[in-house]
Amino acid sequence: MDDLRLASIACYNAGSRKEQKLAKKVFEAMDADGNGKVSVAEFSNFASKLGLKGFDKNFFNQIDKDKNGFLDFEEALLFYYIITTRPFCDMCGQLIMDMYYSCIKCFRPTSSNSCDLCPSCYSCGTFKHDHEEFIDNFALLRKQKPSSNSREIFALGVELAKLVGMPGPEEVIECIQM
Repeated sequence: MDDLRLASIACYNAGSRKEQKLAKKVFEAMDADGNGKVSVAEFSNFASKLGLKGFDKNFFNQIDKDKNGFLDFEEALLFYYIITTRPFCDMCGQLIMDMYYSCIKCFRPTSSNSCDLCPSCYSCGTFKHDHEEFIDNFALLRKQKPSSNSREIFALGVELAKLVGMPGPEEVIECIQM
């Protein structure tokens, strides 16, 4: 949770004034009584109004860094960051905090939605979806941008080709750059 906490602060600080204003308005909406802090009840009520599941007292306690029973702006910012950057599993409905798998065919700039699966649902193999090609989010991100370090990829391809007994690195490089 510490990495996400740092990321939420960094994104807020680097964000536009409009984005910062929106984050503050979300905090103010969570803080129903206007006392500058969000109680468990206010948090649960806010999450419920948004139709979010799984944001219970346990989750609240995870983001309450100082363990005082309230969320200050920075702690609430972590919640805001999580709900605006993390997907829910399209099979089990759970919030995905770490790595996940996305359908390659659905994950297109022109598509308004994608199919995202948590590692548990993906590995069980019982999910139903129109397409069969899924890739983890880290590999998907790497595929979106052509590599600027082609020498390193070529060297890695040569080493991998040697390790697996392939005559040349071309096939390995093609897999890495996919």
